Amino acid sequence: MKRYISRAGQAFCLATVLYTTGCSTEIDQDAPIAWALNYAEVTVGEESITGNHTWSFYKEGWEKSRDLDALACSVLQEIEGESTTIEDCDAAYTIVLTTIASDCPEGITNDLMLTERIVSFCVDALSKDAQAQSPWPEDSMGWSLLIGNGTNRVEHGYVYATSLEQGEAAPDGWQVGENYLFWPTWAWTL
Repeated sequence: MKRYISRAGQAFCLATVLYTTGCSTEIDQDAPIAWALNYAEVTVGEESITGNHTWSFYKEGWEKSRDLDALACSVLQEIEGESTTIEDCDAAYTIVLTTIASDCPEGITNDLMLTERIVSFCVDALSKDAQAQSPWPEDSMGWSLLIGNGTNRVEHGYVYATSLEQGEAAPDGWQVGENYLFWPTWAWTL
C-alpha cells in the first residue's frame, strides 16, 4: 500500500520536514515505525549515474502531520547506476544501492529491501499527480521505479535539476554532467 503525499497544504510541508523542523504536532515517541520515503540526488555521466539515495523512516502518526518529530531514523546509500533501455523512459539505469551510513536499528539497516528491491530508476513523462506536487512543474520530469525482478514498474515521483534550487535555469531534459533531485509523491507503508 502507498500513501500519496497531497500538495494541498502538505507538499511544501514535506520538503520542510526533510530539511527543517516541519509542521509540528504531537507524535508519540514510542510509536512504531510505519512509513518510509526514499529520495535521491544524482549526477549524470555519459552512461551512468552516481550519487546518494536516502531512506527516511517515520513513526506512526507522521501521515497526519508530516512532523519532523516523527522521523525515527534514516539510511544513507551510495547509488551507482548503469544506463539501460526501458520502454517509455527518456533515461533508465540499472542501479546498485550500497548502505554507507545509518542511525536505524540493525533490522532496518540490513533489510534486503533497501538494497535489492529497487532494481532500476526510470526518468519518464511527468504524471498529473507529480506535476501538481513539483515546485517546478514546467521543468520537472517523472520518476518511476522498477521493483523486484524488474517487471513491476511503479510511478514514484518527480525529478528536477538542482540548478533550479539555486535560482538558475534548468537544462532541457536529462543532461550529462547535471545534478538532479528525485522526490517521491507517495510514502511506503511498512
